[in-house]
Amino acid sequence: MPEKKLSVEVLCATMFQKDFSKIEEMNIKTDVFFANQSSEHFYAEKEFNGYLARMVTTNQRGLSKNRNTALIYAKGDICVIADDDVEYFDDYEQKIVSAFEALPDADIIMFNLSSKNGNSERAMKEYSKIKKVGKLSRCGTASYRIAFKLSSVQKANIWFSPIFSTGSKYYCGEDAMWINDAIKKGLKVYTYPEYIASIDYGNSTWYDGLLEKHYFTKGAYIKALYGKLCICYIPYYLIRASKRSKLSFTERLKWILNGVKAYNADLSYDEFIDKN
Repeated sequence: MPEKKLSVEVLCATMFQKDFSKIEEMNIKTDVFFANQSSEHFYAEKEFNGYLARMVTTNQRGLSKNRNTALIYAKGDICVIADDDVEYFDDYEQKIVSAFEALPDADIIMFNLSSKNGNSERAMKEYSKIKKVGKLSRCGTASYRIAFKLSSVQKANIWFSPIFSTGSKYYCGEDAMWINDAIKKGLKVYTYPEYIASIDYGNSTWYDGLLEKHYFTKGAYIKALYGKLCICYIPYYLIRASKRSKLSFTERLKWILNGVKAYNADLSYDEFIDKN
């Protein structure tokens, strides 16, 4: 008896959607779940081209909370995390399934996305080969690059941090923390050199040109991720992307340390500024 084909489901975090028009905009050709944040609560579903689209709308706020809603409702054997400005290539399902078949021990695989606008300043690092990701790896993580075996993530009980992400206390870092948590819990994570979609990096809601708030958030992220060992990782984040920052070395260090202090005091960027 032939093996059952792995099912793929896109898990898309979005806001203020009234219908399923994102299916066509994103070129979705698999099942899809939309975690939709708005001002109301409702459930909707739609069949299209032999696939099922589902949408749960809530009035909560914060990208991590939205992604966690998608994790709660996810059904696919393999789930693909998405933002609503991703446009999938026609063969994305085949590429993703083939990657998991080629790496049967993989729980999570991260793929490439091309830039719609050619904005190299914001574009993510390209994965040029299959590589296992370890605890100390720096792999250019972004949520929309991630595909995972749902059963593995459910068994390991992995969720996105509600205080890190757009619309939360600290505006980014949730994706890297999610991957780090997965590795800590024994899941096997790989990068894979296939392009599955394109994205408009110019629409980024978190990119601030590597200014004060960016380094402040990195400080909070480093503290949350490494605890007392965070001091060992500060040099890496000081140097990383330093040529693209308008801040001096001293200013970058200052704001990273401010972020560490603020995390210890449970303060957001605005709260920290008000108190200092």
